[in-house]
Amino acid sequence: MYAKGREWGIRVAGISVPQVIGLEPESGLVPIRVHSRAFAAELLTDYNQVMADLGKFLLVMAGIIAALGVLLLFAGKLNLPLGRLPGDITCRGKNTVVYFPLATSLIISVVLSLLLWLINRGRN
Repeated sequence: MYAKGREWGIRVAGISVPQVIGLEPESGLVPIRVHSRAFAAELLTDYNQVMADLGKFLLVMAGIIAALGVLLLFAGKLNLPLGRLPGDITCRGKNTVVYFPLATSLIISVVLSLLLWLINRGRN
């Protein structure tokens, strides 16, 4: 097994790894001696748990992004005035257009703040 670092005492997942038996300066990896199979199995179990949690997190985030995409598809068909409010600034040049949606940003910020405040209030 190899651990990253040049220390003589390495800690992995809060567990002290046994004695380091050599250095390989060109790779930056330090071979370590694992004194028991139980310790190696525990490190592998921790790694597997972290990877499972990361996979779940990525699936949830993908679902949220997909739901937002579907919501934006349907919101485009509603002809809401967001983006065309009186406080939104549009500067048109000869070949460019610069857009500053100030009023739209303010309204979205207020609505999201109220929504998150209500959700937080409901949880407590």
